[in-house]
Amino acid sequence: MTAQILQEELVKEIGVIFRDDLFKDSAGEYIKMNVYEQNLPIRQDEDAPDPIPYVIVRVETGQVKGGVEPQEVFVTLLIGYYFFGAASMTFATAAIRKEDRFA
Repeated sequence: MTAQILQEELVKEIGVIFRDDLFKDSAGEYIKMNVYEQNLPIRQDEDAPDPIPYVIVRVETGQVKGGVEPQEVFVTLLIGYYFFGAASMTFATAAIRKEDRFA
């Protein structure tokens, strides 16, 4: 598996994990989690919708120790969501509930 395939598979898996969950966006509407590779999309204009809530799967670094040894890839998950007080614990609870998928 290459680092690019790992990133693509993580994006798919995170999409599956959050497929039934809705989160508030900055306009107060409930929407599905957006999942992106590496960076947020570039806004085409000022009226483009805010990408929140989102998860960015960013491949940071990687190395190969030898020809037959597994690669080491460091991945960062950046999570952005609209904070709206005590109800924001919903996101933290969802993240904790689903964390065993990557164990």
